[in-house]
Amino acid sequence: MALEGAWPSFRTEWNGALQSRGLTVFHMRDFAHSRRAFASLGESERRSLMADLIASIHRAEVTVFGAVMPMTVWNSMTPGQQRGAVDPYFTCMQECLFAIDIHCTVFEETAHVTIAHHPEYSGKGASLWQAAQLRSRRAGTLETMTSNSPRLEAGLQAADLVAYELQKGVSQILAGGTVLRWPFQQLTRGDKMLKVITEDYVQWAAPDVDTLEG
Repeated sequence: MALEGAWPSFRTEWNGALQSRGLTVFHMRDFAHSRRAFASLGESERRSLMADLIASIHRAEVTVFGAVMPMTVWNSMTPGQQRGAVDPYFTCMQECLFAIDIHCTVFEETAHVTIAHHPEYSGKGASLWQAAQLRSRRAGTLETMTSNSPRLEAGLQAADLVAYELQKGVSQILAGGTVLRWPFQQLTRGDKMLKVITEDYVQWAAPDVDTLEG
């Protein structure tokens, strides 16, 4: 999340970092596994690209919002809880919207949120947005939500990078790791609101819809 005026220069920087290397769009999984457009990049080029992309995020003074739900937590839920929560992605999106609402309420700002367009999730995202608006702590805080293709929106490509690194970094921490990934360290050094969804949390926050219906 960044101030509205920061996005034009961010997009210019992000797209410039890609174009200078003959790339048109950033996809984190393809980058991580050296696939498709990233297959020809050497290790030094990969490190340089990642450094430039993260630098563009920092210069935009982004506040990182993120939620991670380990699959062990999802698998610990009853079928009724899983049905009510929809899926891990939906649950994490809900936590991010709650965090954005808190942030914007405290700083008296309004949020215009863009999510990646996906045939399966866009409708669910709209329903979740409406629910978040109803639960908002201050009327008008969560103002608009739109969907777009990551191929057309640099901010969504950056969100893809952040989501991947948060998942990897949290997994390292939960496994007892002490030497964390460099991108994770860089992305979490500034303003951030991160949540790791635990088994205790879902037992409190995720009702079993089968029990409720019974």
